[in-house]
Amino acid sequence: MTDQPGGGQPPGGNGGWGNPPGQPGWGQPQPPQPPQPPQQPQPPSVPQPPQAAPPHAGPPQQPQGPQPGWGQQPPPGPPPQQQHYPPGYFAQVAESGYQPDQEELTQAFNAHLFGGLAAFIFCGLVFPIAAPLIVFATAKEKRPFMLYHVNQSLIFQGAFFAINAGIATVGGILTFLCIGYFILLLLPITWLIAVIYPLVVGMGAKRGEWTEYPFIGQKLLREWKPLVK
Repeated sequence: MTDQPGGGQPPGGNGGWGNPPGQPGWGQPQPPQPPQPPQQPQPPSVPQPPQAAPPHAGPPQQPQGPQPGWGQQPPPGPPPQQQHYPPGYFAQVAESGYQPDQEELTQAFNAHLFGGLAAFIFCGLVFPIAAPLIVFATAKEKRPFMLYHVNQSLIFQGAFFAINAGIATVGGILTFLCIGYFILLLLPITWLIAVIYPLVVGMGAKRGEWTEYPFIGQKLLREWKPLVK
């Protein structure tokens, strides 16, 4: 019988029984390992500074209250503040050199013209009072020159309505004494004044003048507040 080298090991020069080829057997020294290249040290990471917030940048503003949905109208805002007209307001405007435009001149003229025409047609009834109010209601902008003449016409026609009503009442009561007929004769006079005088003042307003009715215009210009504004 031929002896096998390595006692029980298969031929082929394996390092040990049961080990794969090229591997050292049990108890045999390990072959030297090739040296590993040295690792390059990693540069230390530089911390990034925190990002500063832009100046005047506060937290995001949240909308106040419920927001309207798609297709819905936003809620209406607060009503506009009404302009304040202290006593003497019109005098301050007149002394400041205020120049009304052509539209405002026409509105001021119509306030007196319509009042006189209403007094002529309706013989001093309540309708002349409504005439300047119609001019005021149809004006898109409530400017001072127009307001001054509208208020003048309104006060003038209101005063003559009260005068005519008083004359008619007193004259009607005193007709049984015959003196009432003389009192009633005052009605045509007051009627003519209520028709003609507004035309005179209205022509001055058409020229851009702060024309006044006796007593009424001066009081309204410097002491009274406007009735409509």
